[in-house]
Amino acid sequence: MKPHIIQGWGSSDTEWEQADRARTKLSAYGDLSTVIVMPTRGMIPARVVDSFMSMMRPPNSKTTQLFMAGLEVGDAYNEAIGMIIAHPELSRWPYILTIEEDNLVPPMALLDLQREMVRGKWDVLGGLYWTKGDGGVPQIWGDPTDEFNFRPIAPIAGKVVRTNGTGMGCTLFRRDVFERIDGPWFVTQAGESGMFTQDLYCFNRAHEQKVKLKVGVDCRVRVGHMDVETGRVY
Repeated sequence: MKPHIIQGWGSSDTEWEQADRARTKLSAYGDLSTVIVMPTRGMIPARVVDSFMSMMRPPNSKTTQLFMAGLEVGDAYNEAIGMIIAHPELSRWPYILTIEEDNLVPPMALLDLQREMVRGKWDVLGGLYWTKGDGGVPQIWGDPTDEFNFRPIAPIAGKVVRTNGTGMGCTLFRRDVFERIDGPWFVTQAGESGMFTQDLYCFNRAHEQKVKLKVGVDCRVRVGHMDVETGRVY
């Protein structure tokens, strides 16, 4: 082999221009510190634990996890969010990721959601997963171009779909969302105003308080929804 010069990154103006564009668009250049919250009844299936442990974390940013055991799911989220907001350190972290004990998340879920959240300036961004059972629907609840509602709308392959609400099986929130909405943020409710699981209650509460949220579901982040009794994944 003859001696020669290897021209690598930064050897041309074009490459530096590409780096500068990336710096302004990609999330990896900012603070991606994230609190991961998982409510659990106390027994998490091994497949869920495996997917959780395989999930990549942002480089040189802080992450931690809060397992809220033995509480009703809405109460668990309220306790966790209240704890985060009141904590001298965690209250400064920009992101909260919710994962539930029957969801299988892909390894790049957090990094992909953070990248798109920065690019699209989302307040809440979920991965795509379906409700359980035959005839299930994607958890993309409500078309923002229509009157406010939570009727399911169809996913679009490879795209991010804007919506009024989503599930919490793999969902990234900006922490300040919960500082803009008066708590309690999550309540499983059945009454005159309708029946809400804790997730849609939160989005409905934001709507009632006239807090504008940009909510989306990233159809590129595909999340499994496991029936713990049978092991079937939807």
